[in-house]
Amino acid sequence: TPATVQAKKTKKVKIIEWFWANDGPKGGWQDVWVPYPAIVSAKIEASLNNKDDKCDVGGNRFVDLSDPKAFWQCRTDDPGRRRKVKREEKEQDVSDSEEEEEEE
Repeated sequence: TPATVQAKKTKKVKIIEWFWANDGPKGGWQDVWVPYPAIVSAKIEASLNNKDDKCDVGGNRFVDLSDPKAFWQCRTDDPGRRRKVKREEKEQDVSDSEEEEEEE
């Protein structure tokens, strides 16, 4: 009898990641995008979804979410000092077995 092979089902999962602009090693100005840690990205995304004006990201800094066309990371002691922030949304294929592993 032929062996039965069960095909893995895959689905697209939306991945959202937030980045802040750092200065490049060769004297560039805010030209290197650095990802926030996953937990901080999730916190910023939750603040955006809650329509908060800002989100504390630690280190005496917050992300200004008041203008959906331009996000900024600002210092709490001097909000005029700021860096660009961007949000990236992408889709990733995830198989059923990968989801089961994550749930355990």
